[in-house]
Amino acid sequence: RIIGALGGMAAEEVVYGVVTTGAESDLEQVTNIARAMVARWGMSERVGRLSALPSDAQQAYGLAAAPGTLDVIDTEMRRIVDECYDEARHKLRDHRGQLDALALALLEHETLEEADAYRIAGITRLAKDPEEPR
Repeated sequence: RIIGALGGMAAEEVVYGVVTTGAESDLEQVTNIARAMVARWGMSERVGRLSALPSDAQQAYGLAAAPGTLDVIDTEMRRIVDECYDEARHKLRDHRGQLDALALALLEHETLEEADAYRIAGITRLAKDPEEPR
C-alpha cells in the first residue's frame, strides 16, 4: 500500500525530475501506515513484537513511549518509507513504456475503464475466480 501511495510522487520524479505538493494526502496515508507497521503491529525488528505507542485509553492514564523508543520508531518509519519510495521509482523506470502509454491514453480519453487500462499497459488481468475467464 505504501508503494502504491508513493506512486504519484515517484512518477513525477521519474518523468519530470521534480516533485510537487500534490502528494500531501498520500504522504499522510503513508506516514500513518508506516507508523502502525512499526509501533502498533510489531512489523519492525528494531522495535520488536510489541505495541510501542500507547492507545487513546493508555494515554488517558499518562502512559507514553520513552523518547529513545520514539527515535527508533521514527528511524524505522523513515527506513520503510524510503525503501518503498525506491521500489516505486524502480518499478516506474522498469515499466516506463507502460506508464507513457497510459498517460497518452488518458490525455486522449480523460478516463479509462479498468479493462482498457490493463489492455493499454499490456497486462493480462488475472482472474479472481478460477472459473472466471482471463
